[in-house]
Amino acid sequence: MKNTGEMPTTPDPSFPLPTGLEAARQRFSAWRSNRPPAGRIPDALWALAVRCAFKHGVYPTVRALGLEYNALKRRLPAGFVEVPSPAALHGATCTVEVQSPTGAKLTIHLRGGAVPDLAELARRFCSREA
Repeated sequence: MKNTGEMPTTPDPSFPLPTGLEAARQRFSAWRSNRPPAGRIPDALWALAVRCAFKHGVYPTVRALGLEYNALKRRLPAGFVEVPSPAALHGATCTVEVQSPTGAKLTIHLRGGAVPDLAELARRFCSREA
């Protein structure tokens, strides 16, 4: 792992997790208890972390698995956009910015729980700019 100066988070066993993320935390814990000194995280565990990030979000995955945020972000596909769930937006405001490959920017301000299909909107915006 490239040293970014960033400290990995410490898994918080008291933090309640969805079943899939809890299973991933157990696999990482088992690997950590048996790994060789300075052993790198195996590709299969990184792939598991990426799947968890898609389903549960990057920060919850980092927190649950004890990973460096940027190390996980580097393993996500280019253009990955984490969209907050409608429940997370209830009564809140959110600003989403998308930049196309040509540099054009789209800014969306959201309020409350009405969330459009942001991924599709971003795809269409970027494809019009290509």
